[in-house]
Amino acid sequence: MKNNNQNFLQKISAHLTVTPAFLIIATGLWIATIGNIPLWKALSQLPEGVDAKFFTGFLTAVASLNISLIAIFAWGRLLKPVLIFAILTASITSYFMLNYGIVIDPGMVRNTIQTDVAEASDLVSVQMLLTVFILSAVPIAFICLANVKKTTVAGSIATSVALSATGLAFAILCIFLVYQPFSSTMRNHTKMRYLINPLNTFYSTIKVATNPLERTNVELSKIGQDAKINTPSATTAAPILLLLVGETARSESFGLNGYERNTTPQLSKRTDIFSSKNAWSCGTSTAESLPCMFSHMSRENYFSRKQNYENMLDVLSRAGLSVFWLDNQSGCKGICARIANEQFKHQPNNPLCDKEGVCQDSAMLDSLEERVKWPPTYTEEKGKVIVLHQMGSHGPAYHRRSSTQRKPFQPECKSVSLQQCTQQEIINAYDNSIVETDHFINSSIEWLKNKFPSTPTALIYVSDHGESLGESNIYLHGLPYSIAPSVQKNIPWIVWLSDSMEAYVKKDLSCIKEQNNDKTISHDNYFHTVLGLMNVQTDVYDKSLDISAQCAKKDSVFNMTNM
Repeated sequence: MKNNNQNFLQKISAHLTVTPAFLIIATGLWIATIGNIPLWKALSQLPEGVDAKFFTGFLTAVASLNISLIAIFAWGRLLKPVLIFAILTASITSYFMLNYGIVIDPGMVRNTIQTDVAEASDLVSVQMLLTVFILSAVPIAFICLANVKKTTVAGSIATSVALSATGLAFAILCIFLVYQPFSSTMRNHTKMRYLINPLNTFYSTIKVATNPLERTNVELSKIGQDAKINTPSATTAAPILLLLVGETARSESFGLNGYERNTTPQLSKRTDIFSSKNAWSCGTSTAESLPCMFSHMSRENYFSRKQNYENMLDVLSRAGLSVFWLDNQSGCKGICARIANEQFKHQPNNPLCDKEGVCQDSAMLDSLEERVKWPPTYTEEKGKVIVLHQMGSHGPAYHRRSSTQRKPFQPECKSVSLQQCTQQEIINAYDNSIVETDHFINSSIEWLKNKFPSTPTALIYVSDHGESLGESNIYLHGLPYSIAPSVQKNIPWIVWLSDSMEAYVKKDLSCIKEQNNDKTISHDNYFHTVLGLMNVQTDVYDKSLDISAQCAKKDSVFNMTNM
């Protein structure tokens, strides 16, 4: 039977004798059409419409560019592997662009590189595998079975060079012929340029790979080398600040901020917190926002920087505070590399952890008191900062982000293939995850109050970015900031101060509320607000970006030394 099958395949292969040029051109045409369905769908939905001339010219240009790009790498023994890789890449990215409304830009490539196995598994589904198979099976089978005519290495290289040059020239000609509608479309709808498959992946990967700031071995420039603590009194207990780094929480879905659903039943009962309705993220993904929000720079300066700098945690540690990072996510993106840190591990007997090893964020509070005692750098008289990095509302598996007892909104989507659920089911699952976050924030406040009743304690909760839940057929997050909808950028920001903390920093929460209720704040304020609350004096502290600075009483040591 095995020999019969081999003979059958050999017969097919004998009838599929083709030249390398034919395979390259055929692959380029397939990717330009079937592999670019998201692009052509988006183009057809433009409000100004698209005429036949522009569509034909654009399609031909995309096909020519693909042929030109593929020809550079597909020669000799690399021919078939390169073609198969190009088809698989186009099929996989098409699936995600079509089903989640994302684009492939440098930020998305950066997210992909930094995604761990747990996050990736949430995105893999039977529907994804089936879609990729349907899109790629036929062309890949054809390539595998094709009997490519033998040619010399020199001949193969010559063919690739000729195809690449011809394809590029033809693409330039086509763009020139439809330049007026092409230029206006690319200018008015910047999303389009990141839908051109697989040129988007190639460009974005090269952009990330060649950016020296992306390298982990880049030397950091030190900041805040003069950092010190302004302790109001020698008898004052050392303060404790709990920083909750939220994940994928959008302000619009917080009942506390005016959402029609009561997704924050516990926090809504509190009168001792400040919640901003007008806070904005630095980026639309964790990979962008997390390093940016812990930076001393504004968003504009951060993304135009020429070198990498130390971050807030380095400055806090240098000032003499004990800093500890506990992560229930995919890592701290290098932020916690120079301070005590720990990845929260699955606890088999903990009811807050599921069989797949995913734990609810509240599980981090268990034994946290013992955890934060171990850093050897802790100095009792200066205080400590604890950072808890949430799993939060990380999608698309929103249903896994809330425990059984906190699922008031039903029915909820229980699939990672969001297209299999109605939009309301997706919203229900996401809103349930916000209910869980509400419980986590409230429990964290109560943990501080109960464990350290006489200690100055404070909590700041800020999400890294928001999320799209199907509005305008866009899901998840990560769109380029300039075109991302507000729900991916408008984030919750919550502050709680104990009475003893108010006395320690000589700032009233009521004043912070009054000063910031209608004020626009952003991740630009995060670094300076944290330093301000911990009485850290340093030249990198900017009082104008500290949301609590205006509330410092005149007799405050910090107010007098940072004028």
